[in-house]
Amino acid sequence: MTEEKKALPRRSLKTQFSVKIFAIGVAAILLSVGITLLLASLFVSAMAKRQTKRGYELLVGMLSHEREYYLDADFDFESLIENGDASDPQFQDALTHIKQAMQSVGKAFGMDYIYLYDIDETGHSIIYYVAATGDERDPNKKETVAKLQYGTVVSMDRWPKMLERMRQARTGKEDAKVSLYSNEFGTELAWNYPIRNRDGKVIMLLGTEYDASGLVWSITFILLLTTGFIVALTAALLFLIRRMMEERLLQPIIAISDAMDQFVHDYSTGEGAGKKGYLRGEVIRQDDEQDEMDDIVDSFLKMSGDIDSYIHDLDDLHRQQMEYAVQMELTKQVQDGIVPETVRYESDRFALIATAEPAKMFGGDFYDWFLLDETRVAFLIGDVSGKGITAAMFMVMVKSSLSQKLRLGVPPAEALNTLNDEICECNPEGLFATIFAGILDTANGGIVFANAGHERPVVFCEKPYFQEMDSGIAIGLFEDAGIIEEHMTLAPGQGVLLYTDGVTEAVSPDDELFGEDRLLAYAPGIFDIDAAAASLKDQVNAFYGGRERFDDLTFLAMFYKGA
Repeated sequence: MTEEKKALPRRSLKTQFSVKIFAIGVAAILLSVGITLLLASLFVSAMAKRQTKRGYELLVGMLSHEREYYLDADFDFESLIENGDASDPQFQDALTHIKQAMQSVGKAFGMDYIYLYDIDETGHSIIYYVAATGDERDPNKKETVAKLQYGTVVSMDRWPKMLERMRQARTGKEDAKVSLYSNEFGTELAWNYPIRNRDGKVIMLLGTEYDASGLVWSITFILLLTTGFIVALTAALLFLIRRMMEERLLQPIIAISDAMDQFVHDYSTGEGAGKKGYLRGEVIRQDDEQDEMDDIVDSFLKMSGDIDSYIHDLDDLHRQQMEYAVQMELTKQVQDGIVPETVRYESDRFALIATAEPAKMFGGDFYDWFLLDETRVAFLIGDVSGKGITAAMFMVMVKSSLSQKLRLGVPPAEALNTLNDEICECNPEGLFATIFAGILDTANGGIVFANAGHERPVVFCEKPYFQEMDSGIAIGLFEDAGIIEEHMTLAPGQGVLLYTDGVTEAVSPDDELFGEDRLLAYAPGIFDIDAAAASLKDQVNAFYGGRERFDDLTFLAMFYKGA
């Protein structure tokens, strides 16, 4: 490279890499600390809830005599609360026993407060029965508990969410949700549980509270401990990553940069003249500062003139491909217009639905239907050999010619025979098509039809069956096909299903064919076109089991309603 370029200020790639590694490390530490804080909060909260649940179960056992305690054996907690008299010494003695039991539970499980209460009739206040603290050494907590004597009423208008969770507990729900609230007694995490009598009826509630500041200290301790470990681990990992990246990435890049410098120097001094792949020209600077990666970019741009002709060639090729893609898309739209993906028609005499879903961009299957007069409906379905645009063009020719003949009043058999002779006269590609064509007379349900090598139709009725008919010969194979005219009759409510081999020859992941047995098994119980179409699509797609479809899915279902 020239002396002028070397004199430019440079940003060392190693320095940039070190700064980015440091930034990644800081971000990783901050993210880890955030995740740790979240997990620590969830852990401490879950542990506190677990303690409250255990204390609740223990206290319930004491009050119901399921656990041994110093309450009298004939002690009836429910009766005592409902018929209590605050001036009765025996009642006060019983409350003292209950309070002692609650103090023991609160102390055993580290609870700040534990109390028995209920929601008053207005639903906006709570009535305290017994309150205790797990920390009798704290005078403030003892004073707080002393204020909550039997019958004390406290409004809950300031804590609507907490009151709602109390109501949930009153319905018997034991999966308590935590409530965070603050009052003159401090900031607490509270849980509420139902207390039931011997008959299982909820008679009051148990509230438990933990000092939120104490939980914060626990979370802080866990956070500090894990943060120190994360910082040390992150620093060690980033140091190792930097060493590895320097050896495996930075040093090779610098070596490539030096080699590119020599490459440019050879052409700048003329020493590279005649060397294959060399290119003359001035080095293009990207900005006022240069690093090794900028040197590589400069050297690449220096050589870009040598591949300019290739770019032009690629542009021409891309343009041709785009034109081809546009032509294919237009062709596909034309085919979709000729054979729509789905059509549905319903009148008071008949109903018809048809679907054509190509497996590739262009399909070889086709169908058509149209009214010949007030009572007659022409319909057809076919499958062209081959794939791609050639088969699609052949399909359009066959469908258009056959439909035109039927519209002119030519019977199905005569129309197919005439079409066959026309195609055999000029068919250089040797393509052929299987076709079923018919005309339904809605005045009596009669169908006149002809078959050119196509699959047998399924007749929808109480006991579905395949319509027996002459197999015929595919259109385009031989002259004088000899396709014959046949007849069938549909009773009101009966229908017919025409389909291509994309249905019966669908292949499962186990290489098993869908077959005629499965097709016939789907038909019972189907009495309208929508059920016929939806059920057949679902069954064929499910049979493929995620395997790629290699053939078109085309069918036409028609039901005769009656004259």
